[in-house]
Amino acid sequence: MKNKQKIQSRRQRRSFPERIRLAGVLMLVLFMIGQQSLAGGSSSKSSKSSKSSDDDVILIPPGSTANVGIGTDTPQEKLDVAGNTHIRGILKVGNTITLSGSNSTNPDSITTNSGSLVLGGSATLSAINVGIGTASPSSPLEVATPGAAITIRGASGIVPGGGSSQLNFANTAATPQYSLVNIPSAFGGPDVFQLNYNPTTANIVTINSTGGFGTGPNMNVNTDLRVQNGGVVFSGTTGALPPSGAGTRMVWLPQRSAIRAGSVAGNTWDFNNIGSGSAAFGFNTTASGAGTAAFGDGTIAISPGAFACGKFNLGLGSGIPQPTNPLFAVGNGTGTGARSNAFTVTEQAFAGVGTGTPIRNLHIVGATPILRLEDNLATAGTPGFTTIESGGTAAGSSAAIQFAAGGAVRMHIDPTGTGNV
Repeated sequence: MKNKQKIQSRRQRRSFPERIRLAGVLMLVLFMIGQQSLAGGSSSKSSKSSKSSDDDVILIPPGSTANVGIGTDTPQEKLDVAGNTHIRGILKVGNTITLSGSNSTNPDSITTNSGSLVLGGSATLSAINVGIGTASPSSPLEVATPGAAITIRGASGIVPGGGSSQLNFANTAATPQYSLVNIPSAFGGPDVFQLNYNPTTANIVTINSTGGFGTGPNMNVNTDLRVQNGGVVFSGTTGALPPSGAGTRMVWLPQRSAIRAGSVAGNTWDFNNIGSGSAAFGFNTTASGAGTAAFGDGTIAISPGAFACGKFNLGLGSGIPQPTNPLFAVGNGTGTGARSNAFTVTEQAFAGVGTGTPIRNLHIVGATPILRLEDNLATAGTPGFTTIESGGTAAGSSAAIQFAAGGAVRMHIDPTGTGNV
C-alpha cells in the first residue's frame, strides 16, 4: 500500500513539461523499432539485388500504398508536408512538379534564393508567373537581374554556334504566330538570326553574324542591308548630325530633308554646306542652296533650285533669287582650278554655250563660234545646211561675220561694215 502511494506521489510531483519529454522519448523508441521491423521485412528483397542497401533507410517498402505525413495526420501523397521544406542539396523530380494550394505572398510559386532552377524535357509552367531575380514577377517570364542573359540551346551547342534554336510567340491560335530562329551557317554563309511568321512560311527579318540585315522572304543576306520585294521609307524631321569631313558614305539628313551618296574629300558634305531639300551624288559634289541638286565630279549648285551636272562647272550664283543666277549648268572643266561651263541657263531665260554668264537669250562663246542650221532634205547623203560664223575665213575672207550655205560663203560682213553677197 505504501509503495503504491509513493508511485502516485511521484506522478503527482512530475510537471507537465516533464511528461511531454517522457512521451517524446517513448515515440522515438517506437519509431526506431518500426524502422528495424521494416528493414527486416525488406531484407529478403534486398538480398536479391547486387546493390547494397545497408546504409539505406526505407520508410515505405516498394508496392506499399502507405503515405508519409509531416505536420498532417491525413497525408494525400507519398510525402505530404504541411509547412515549409528546406532542402540544402538538389531536388530531383523525375516527372512533374505541380503547384497547388495558395500562399498569401506568392501563390503557386517556386522560389530559389541561389543556384539554378533547371527544367528539362517538356517542362510546362501553366497559369503562373516565373521570376528570375525577382520574387514578384508581373508577367509570365520576368528577368530582373542586372546583366542577366537567357540562353536557348538548340539541337546541339549553344546559340549561336550550335544547331537551330527557336523561340515562339503565339496568340490564342494553336499555331505560333511569330518565331525567333537561330540557324547556323545558313545558305553556306555565316550564322543567321531570323524573325519568322507563322513560323514555317517565310522569314520577315534576317540578321547574320557579320552584321548583314535583310527583309523579305527566304532572304540570303550577302550585303549589310538588303530589301527584297518591298520599299524603304525614311520619315521625320529630326535626327543625329551626319558624319563630317572626307569619306565614302550615303546619308539621309531629316533636319534638312537632304540626301548624299558617293565620296567627298573635304567638308562639302558637312552640315553647314547642305542645302534644305538638296541632293548630291558623285564625287566632291556640292548642293548648298535650297532645293539644289549636284551630280557628277566636282559640280556645284548654289542658286535656289539649281541643277548642276557634268564635271567642274563654274558654280556661280547666290543663295537668294537673282536674274543672273544659273538654274541649269553642264560643267566641262578639268579640275578645281580649271572650271568651265559647256551650257548654262539663267533665271531670266538666257542660255549660254561656252559661257556661264549669258547676257542674251542665246549667247555663244568660242574661238570661232558657229551657228549651224541643218535641214533633213539632203540628197545623195549630203545634208543641206546654213552656218552663221563670227571671225570666219571662208572663201579667203577675214570677215567679222559671214553666212554660208551648201559649203560656200553666200554673204559676209567685215568689221568696217563692208560686205558682199
